[in-house]
Amino acid sequence: MMVIGVGLFILFVSYIQLKPLFREKQKKEIYAYIGLMILAAYLAIGKMLNLYIPNPTNGIRLLFQPVQQWIDQLLN
Repeated sequence: MMVIGVGLFILFVSYIQLKPLFREKQKKEIYAYIGLMILAAYLAIGKMLNLYIPNPTNGIRLLFQPVQQWIDQLLN
């Protein structure tokens, strides 16, 4: 029930926010808003349903770990 409420709230807020953007034909802003709102909805609903939401620092650590090892080898 809570998921439906959050979904309806997101739709209501999106309608209010997107109405002037459509009127002024600001396509880039519309796409950015929709993309960010989809991400926010995924995070909010996922949190309510106890879904696994990956931690961004794990991805950053995975990317920079080889760089750290390379720098450690250079300095030792």
